[in-house]
This record gives sequence, structure tokens and C-alpha cells, in this order.
Amino acid sequence: MQANFKTLPLPKQARLFLARLPERTRVRACAQLAAAPMRPAAAFWIDGFHNAVDGEDGPEGRLAVLLEGSEALLERATRELRSALGRAGVPETRVLDAGARESFQRVVDAYVACLGERSVTYRIASSPQASEPNALRANELARRFELRADTIVDVLNGDIILRVSDFDARALGAKIEPFDDALHEIEPRAQVIASEHPHRVYLRVWGKAPPAVAQMQALKTRFDPNRTLNPGRFVGGI
Repeated sequence: MQANFKTLPLPKQARLFLARLPERTRVRACAQLAAAPMRPAAAFWIDGFHNAVDGEDGPEGRLAVLLEGSEALLERATRELRSALGRAGVPETRVLDAGARESFQRVVDAYVACLGERSVTYRIASSPQASEPNALRANELARRFELRADTIVDVLNGDIILRVSDFDARALGAKIEPFDDALHEIEPRAQVIASEHPHRVYLRVWGKAPPAVAQMQALKTRFDPNRTLNPGRFVGGI
């Protein structure tokens, strides 16, 4: 058995922008980032995750935008980014040069950060154009079940990270299974990516099986006929 990896060196410099979003700016700001001539290395709309991710929420959450490249490229991209956010109605940005990658890594780490046994985190695949309304719809559903919702939306690829939580594990346990059913009614492919709650075993952690699940099962049968590799731990019980 062998594995081949392609590796690339890190860009020489990185710069992270954090921006509070005033009212009625989120949609315009995300659209400006998605259409930027100099595409950021990463761009997130964040609502919540206050103890895990840097920055402070405005009325419509906050942005975290990572730029990478040479010094000249960063300076040009910085001017364009500030101009784009200004057109969207975002007046101020906080810039991090020292510690930019560490701050960005905290966003990534928040994807799977659990609040002990009192949280469940879902990943919802979406398109960039539909991610904002889909995220708001999932947040509204959490409120209907009286659950706290923290959200990260990848502005560039549309992925939605939704962490729902309650004051303690018992309160979450009383709500999470009916919430999981309701979430999969509107987002059939929602997947559980992090949780330490005992009820996780009763949730649809892989969401709706993909159309190719029969082919996946056939490959599993061919190459692992005795089911010794992670039996039953993947979508469709593979």
C-alpha cells in the first residue's frame, strides 16, 4: 500500500481581516467577497462561536477573511477588500498580520469544537448563492426548538457549519432527536461532524445516502468482503 501527496509551500505572508457586520450588510458583503477580482484564500461569515473564534459580532454577525501572498499582493488585495466591504456598508475592519494564521486556524478548529456533552455540530453542504438563506433557515429551526445556534458559513464554497447547544446535556437530549428529524426534512444531506452527547448514536449522522451508495457498497464488498475496515461506520452502513 502506498499514498502519494502533493505539497505546496505556504505563501510568504498572511493577513486576516475581522469585521463586524452592521444591519443589512451581510448579503452585500458576502456577494462582494465571492466576486472579488483577487480571490481571498478563505472567507467566512460567522455568527456566534464567541469563545472559539476571534472578533466580535455586529447585528448580522462578523466576517473573517484571510489573504495570502507576497507583500505587494497583500497590499493590493487589502485595498480592494476594504473598498469592496465599504461598498457593502461595512465601515471598519480589524487587521491581523502577526498571528493571522493562528487566528484563522481557530476558525477551522471551531468546526469540531464541542461544548462538552451539550452540543451537536452539523455540516450542511450548499452552494455559495444559497448558503446565506439556508443558514438562516437552519438557525430559525434551532430557535423553534429553543436551542442556541452558532454558525460558520464558508462564503467561497457555501459550506455551512451549524452548532446547536443547550444549557446542559439533559436539556439538549430532550430536544436533539426531534430537531435532527426536522433538520433533515429541510436539509436531507446534513451530517453530524462533532458531538460528545450520548444521543449521537440515535442521530442521522451521515444524512441521506447519496445516489452512488449502491456502487460504494459494491466496492466495499469487493475489497473488504469480511467487513473488517470500519464496519458500519460510514454512510449507508458501509
